[in-house]
Amino acid sequence: MKIKKIKGENLRDATERVKNEFGDDAIILSSKIYEDEITHKQIFELTVGIDAEPEIDNDDISEEGREEIVQELEKKLRTVHGEEGVITIAPSKGIPKFSVSSPENEKVTKKDLKEVIELLKIMEVDVEIIKIVMDHLKNSKVLLTKANLKKHVLAILSSMINTTKLNIKKSSEPTIVAVVGPTGVGKTTCIAKLAAITKILHKLEVGIVTIDTYRLGAIDQLKIFSEISDIDLLVAYELKDVPAILEKFKDKDLILIDTVGRSQKNRNELATIKSFLRKFKPKETYLALSSTSSKKNLFDVSERFKIFDYTALIFTKVDEAVDFGNLLNVSLNMASPIVYLTNGQVIPDDIIAAESDFIAKIIYSGRLN
Repeated sequence: MKIKKIKGENLRDATERVKNEFGDDAIILSSKIYEDEITHKQIFELTVGIDAEPEIDNDDISEEGREEIVQELEKKLRTVHGEEGVITIAPSKGIPKFSVSSPENEKVTKKDLKEVIELLKIMEVDVEIIKIVMDHLKNSKVLLTKANLKKHVLAILSSMINTTKLNIKKSSEPTIVAVVGPTGVGKTTCIAKLAAITKILHKLEVGIVTIDTYRLGAIDQLKIFSEISDIDLLVAYELKDVPAILEKFKDKDLILIDTVGRSQKNRNELATIKSFLRKFKPKETYLALSSTSSKKNLFDVSERFKIFDYTALIFTKVDEAVDFGNLLNVSLNMASPIVYLTNGQVIPDDIIAAESDFIAKIIYSGRLN
């Protein structure tokens, strides 16, 4: 088999170069995306060969085992979409329109579908999820054309992505929201962004509580922010401090709780955080995850942090990520909606309310903008 690496500015560009050099029989053996050190542009690199069929299956999983995985994922899709009261799905604003030069009636070919498979693999979408996408495309085969293929893929991805919203309003009792997560994912900055948005844009009264008394400078960081923004900050050093804090903040509309970052493997330290949250009784608990982490790490953290009964996910550092498939992988596998994405350190600008269509678009394109 003749093998060669082909590079392009995007997947279609790289694919066309493959076709020109190897002809219609060329197939993509592997692919990756990386950033050019000089231009800082994304480069698509394809490893191609002759006389082979691209696979979307995992060779390490039997056909029977693979079907069980797909069925389980589809069951989770029904759970998060179909059961009343499980989660609140943010309303869709519609799939964005794309300019496509192909004739409206030109039918999709097998090669077009292979290109979709390869692109989703590049974006690190789980192979089982790709199988579901392809099954949906197969069911819509009579409707597919080259002009609307991308729109169909985006619609399918969007239907799998579950989002929710933080709804705050003035009431007799404050809404309490806690943010938990491992060390270094940006929980404190996220708390500051949410506090500033709630106070400045929505004109609501906000209080911040930190139980992060372990990390050097953590309290000082929030103190500086609270002084600049005129948002009240209290520190819970011990469990016995909680009732007094709740009494002082009883007239607030929103209380945000910043927790200490802990390794998902340290059960004792996680249990200590859990004891504080039992006292505060948050209405919502968000798990903050770094978009730059590996799939294996994200799954491990998400599983072990279930001790907090988190209600939604915040993906931080999306501006630093090179692909976004794990947003869908984690959310779907953990049956948890996404509530926010953060894309920088600027307070309060660099935070995005999660929308399924937007997330589908960045997963498929590999770009935030």
